[in-house]
Amino acid sequence: MLRFTISGIAAILCSNAVAGEFFPSDYSPNEDAVIKTLRIEKDGSYRQVVVAIANRSSKPFNANYGCTLLDSAGSPFDATGGAVNAVPPGQEVISKTISFQADAAGAACRIELVISD
Repeated sequence: MLRFTISGIAAILCSNAVAGEFFPSDYSPNEDAVIKTLRIEKDGSYRQVVVAIANRSSKPFNANYGCTLLDSAGSPFDATGGAVNAVPPGQEVISKTISFQADAAGAACRIELVISD
């Protein structure tokens, strides 16, 4: 009985978590702003994390985001971040973080602050 209850709760939570276009979704302080880590771009000895930030609200917003850099074993070792301005309602924008030189194998990004009028 307990197994069915836990399975049911997990199914409800998982279905809500993957209801949008963005999955896997990273941390966001509210449901209006969603971030997805796309890739790490390399330009010479510098790299940047490329993210997509979607606005699910009816008003434009500005957002600050942070990314934890991961090594080839998946362990965090450094951080970077960025900001976007005037993300249009119902749309998404592509943004790049501040440049870094570490050789990251991946990144986990999250929205840290959303400011709307």
